[in-house]
Order: sequence, then C-alpha cells, then structure tokens
Amino acid sequence: SSGTSGTGRSRGRARGRAQPATTPQEVAETEQTMQAMRISPTPGGNGNGSNGSTSNGNGNGNGNGNGNGDSAAVRGRGGFRARNDDLDTRPKDIDRLYGNIGEEVSLLCNYFRLKTPTAVLVNSFHVKFTPDIESVQLRRKMIFGVTNPFGDSPFVFDGVSNLKTLCPNREERNYTVNNPAVPDQMININIRFTEEIPWGAPEMMRMFNTQMRSFLRYIDYVLMGRNYFDVKSAQTLDEFKIKLLPGVVTAIANHDGGLLMVVDSSTKFVRAETVMEVMMGCRRANPSTWLEDAKRQICGSIVLTTYNNRTYKVDDVVTGATNTPQSRRFLKNGVEMNLVDYYKQQYNITISQANGPLIECLPSQRDRRAGRDQKILLVPELCQLTGLTDSMRQNFALMRRIGDVSRLKPADRARNLKQFIQKVTSNEKVIEEQQRWQ
Repeated sequence: SSGTSGTGRSRGRARGRAQPATTPQEVAETEQTMQAMRISPTPGGNGNGSNGSTSNGNGNGNGNGNGNGDSAAVRGRGGFRARNDDLDTRPKDIDRLYGNIGEEVSLLCNYFRLKTPTAVLVNSFHVKFTPDIESVQLRRKMIFGVTNPFGDSPFVFDGVSNLKTLCPNREERNYTVNNPAVPDQMININIRFTEEIPWGAPEMMRMFNTQMRSFLRYIDYVLMGRNYFDVKSAQTLDEFKIKLLPGVVTAIANHDGGLLMVVDSSTKFVRAETVMEVMMGCRRANPSTWLEDAKRQICGSIVLTTYNNRTYKVDDVVTGATNTPQSRRFLKNGVEMNLVDYYKQQYNITISQANGPLIECLPSQRDRRAGRDQKILLVPELCQLTGLTDSMRQNFALMRRIGDVSRLKPADRARNLKQFIQKVTSNEKVIEEQQRWQ
C-alpha cells in the first residue's frame, strides 16, 4: 500500500535479483513495462522498483531496483533539513504502485498511520519562567501543577517554552507557584499567545512529535540525550559493569501515504559506575598517578548526567582548592552560589563529595549557536560514562553478549515494534489524551 514507506525499495531489490533481464527480449519487455508505468529506465538497471519513500529519506525506486534514486525526501534523524513540505516521492501521473512482472512479496514496514481531525484550530503560546528554571522536569511539574490553566481544553507543553492548546481563549495568563526544589522560592509563569495554527500546517508536525514524546513518558520511557529508553527493561551485564537500555526513535511526518510515524529501535550503553567511582578506582590502583590515569579513561568520553539525562563530551578533569563543588562559585539570576547550592535548588540533590574534583565539558554545537561558548562544569558523582571503550570492543565475550541483545532478527524487530505500539495505544493516559485531542 502507499502507506508502507520503503516497500518500493525492498520490492525493487527483490525483483531485481529474482528477475534479471539477461536477454535482449527480456530487456525489451522490461523497458516496455517501465514505459507503461511512466518510469524512465536507468542504465544497467535489472529491476523495476516501484516508487516509495524510505525511512532514511533516500528512496525513489528506479529502474535499477535499489530504491536509491533522487528523492524529494530530505529528512534525517535531526528532522527536515531543507524544507517542511509533505514527503511526496511518487510522481503525480503514476496511477499504480507496482509493476506486473516478478514475484510478489509480502513485507512489513516500521511505519504506523495516525488518524487526526481536519477541522480544528490550535493556539500556540510562549511560556516564560521568572526566575529562570533550567530543569525540564521542574518546568513540566510547575506547568501541570497549575489548576486548569485552559479550563477543560487539553494542552501540550514541550518542556522549554512552547505550549499548544485547543482552548479558544487567547488572554495572557500569569501564575505564581512554589519551586518544588526550593519550597520558599516563588516562580512566576507567564503564558502569552503567539499564533494560530491551522490543522495541516507544518508546525502541526512539531505538535504531533511533542505529543508522542509525552506518550513515551506515559509508558515510563526516559529521555536520555535525544531519544527515549525503557529503563525498566534494561539488561545489566554484571561481569562487564554495563547496562543495555532498549529504546525507540520516532518521527511523525506527512508522506505520500498520509500522516505516518516511523519507529526504529535504539540501544544505549551506560556504565554501571559513576565517573567518581572510576576516579576512586584509579586512586586505589595507583595513588601517585591517579589523575593522569583517570584523564586517559574519561577525557574524550561521553557522559550522561543522572539528574536530567543529558549527554556531554568530557574535555578535562580539574582539581585544586578552587575547582570543587563547594568552592566553585558563579552568578545565577544575579545571585552568587556554588555548585552545591545550585544542585540543591535546581534538582534537590545533595552533593556528597563537596570537596572533590570536577570535570570540564565542551559546549555542544547547539550551545555555541546560542552564544554559550564557555566550558561546562559537572560533578563526577552525578555523571555516568556511556558507550564502549576500545578495550571493551576487543572483548569478544562482551561484544557477543551485546550483539545478542542489540542485533535482532527481522521477525524479532517486527514483534518488538508491535508490542511497543500496543503498549502505547493501550495506556490509559494515552487513550485519555487522544480522546481529548480527538
């Protein structure tokens, strides 16, 4: 069907192998068939892959049966790179989806159809917290802690500054709430109308994807970096001190088959020990050179912060009287504080190693674009190393165990995706939210 993106690519490959055009008569028959489908033959082509957008945005099935021709799809993992229009990869004058030679093959695809209303207007609002709150979890807790800000109308909040709702009331709203991390601190929340979004506008894709991320939280998936992972289903390899977290990558967009969501599997490797525990191990092994040993293991690695599940690249390990959580001071909203106070106020976390070392991390490309080019200081006891070291990759037993978990057979991948979508659509919170948004 037109909704199963990627079918043209796979079918083209299958037919290209099964029916090679090796004689002049077969070549002529193939070209006649392709001409009837209004598809120009590609030099050296052996198949007749039908047009279908693929999950990586490279698919316009052509005469060579490999589905890798020019495409209007310019979508990658980061979203739309060049434009926000629908991913219509099939020419308008094509009136059929497959040819009439070769053997028909039934396939499954990792796309799911979304059914949405078409005559609904959505109002978009900008949300501002004063003083500023960095924690996304605290922002959400405070927004959803406000009693009926839009009456009975549903709303979706991206955790930063964008809020969308079906409520027709566009009045500016101001609320004063307690900071859950600092009970005696009051936070002002300003909600201001910005624009009206008609159904089907490109901005609606942002709302759909934001809603899907909310659904992932409803089924207890946790955001780590850019993707969500099922922490409860993590597999711990005790002998290697590694956790394998299964996760998913989702993206919703308009395709030539309609509004579809692509779902792919993902796996994150997280060390079972914190960066501080790695440092302490280096100190116990060789007290005289522990700092150099720790830098060799930590610098250049990606760490995951346990309090907000963000990832950072470590640049250096700093020590000394002025480089501890207790002594390192800075200004936050005009108030001078140290790292111990900062984590207590922002995340309600008590630092146990207040006089320990710190790790410096390079700002991300997103931070640089926003003008934040200073290095970021992190507390080692709140960070976990991710990924695999070279020595781990050379460990045959470890790599075999990881392969058994992360490299699934097609039937297992299909079964996992079906279980995932059933888990989403059967969740009571998801059902309630879908009904409120029609």
